[in-house]
Amino acid sequence: MKISRKKISTLAAVTLVAGSLIAGTSAAHAVAAKANGSCAKAGTKVTIAKVAYTCGVSPIATKKVNTWVSANCLTANTAYKVATAQQAAFVASAQNALKKLQTSIDSYTAVQALYQVAIDDYQKRISNPTAFTPKANPVTAQAGLTATQAQLARIVTSTNRLKSMLETQKANQATLLGMGADNVKQVKDELTQICKSGL
Repeated sequence: MKISRKKISTLAAVTLVAGSLIAGTSAAHAVAAKANGSCAKAGTKVTIAKVAYTCGVSPIATKKVNTWVSANCLTANTAYKVATAQQAAFVASAQNALKKLQTSIDSYTAVQALYQVAIDDYQKRISNPTAFTPKANPVTAQAGLTATQAQLARIVTSTNRLKSMLETQKANQATLLGMGADNVKQVKDELTQICKSGL
């Protein structure tokens, strides 16, 4: 079957136009695929100069617009999230430990108050036994006073030890929390630097 020159010319023209459209589309895509440059569809992936990029909102962006975000930027963002979560967990744990110590101190302080009430009562029984019905026995009251004072002394010692532990923990935790905060800041600074560079 013979193909006329006219048909050949028409086919050639169509092929040329199609090729131009494809080339134009590729060229437009190549222009769009620029590090930190805008992109349309979130989740689209490209490679620019051997660096992998994903279309999406940059972790350091102030506006929710899609740009080509490097894989290194996304990795740095993951590291930042991990550091932030670890710091938050440590803060919560530290606060819980201090709270438990303070609860113990409050409990011991309440017990001290009860022992002091008992001591005051024993002292009244010793100094004025006839004010009680039946009449108080000063000898028995003195024995009770001595035992209660010894118990109170032990409670006071334990309370003071807990207070000392609380202050020590506060100081240690302040140091560790400060170090953790510095680490989070450093990771965030690295995230910002990596993402801004586009590499």
